[in-house]
Amino acid sequence: MFGRLVLLVSLVASGMAKPFITSPVEGTVCSGGSTCNINWQEDNDAPLLAEFGDASVGLFVGSVSQQTMLQNISDSVNVATTASIAFTVDPSAGPDDSIYFIRFDSLTSRNGTAPNQSFSAKFTLNGMSGTFNSTVQAQINAAASGAASSTSAATSSGLTSSSTSKTASSTASASSAAASANAAGRVGVANGLVSAAGAAAALFALAL
Repeated sequence: MFGRLVLLVSLVASGMAKPFITSPVEGTVCSGGSTCNINWQEDNDAPLLAEFGDASVGLFVGSVSQQTMLQNISDSVNVATTASIAFTVDPSAGPDDSIYFIRFDSLTSRNGTAPNQSFSAKFTLNGMSGTFNSTVQAQINAAASGAASSTSAATSSGLTSSSTSKTASSTASASSAAASANAAGRVGVANGLVSAAGAAAALFALAL
């Protein structure tokens, strides 16, 4: 499970890197029928904005594996020569919720690889009047279920590690002080892994 969480965070991190989207972020609230701003900047990590080049931009919902565009924001914008877009939120795109995100898709494919993508954090839309069909709702439910499962697994791992460490500590204390110190070191490593797993789940939930 920990390995899967690390993989998900790696995918999210690579997706957010080029361009680095500074708005919207978690906590951003835009309203249906009103202007919402998208801003980005160079992060000095390959591919650079000049390499990312022209990109399409859209408003999306979904999971890490399946996403649906609800509103086309731009068919083509050069992310190296432009740093922001203002668009009017289509109120019929969906209901009030905090599960929306912006996705950039590079229009250029290099060396036979898939085009680069970049994602904003999830943000909130209110004043909305739309609804999701069953297909889109299933994607959203899958994202929520995946985040909940990851958090639950990380919590369960923490409880298991805690119980195991208490037993190991008791046994080590009965044998020798040196063994007890070694056991404490192992417990620290285990707790570090659990904390990393929890952080991974949180980052994954935030980015998609």
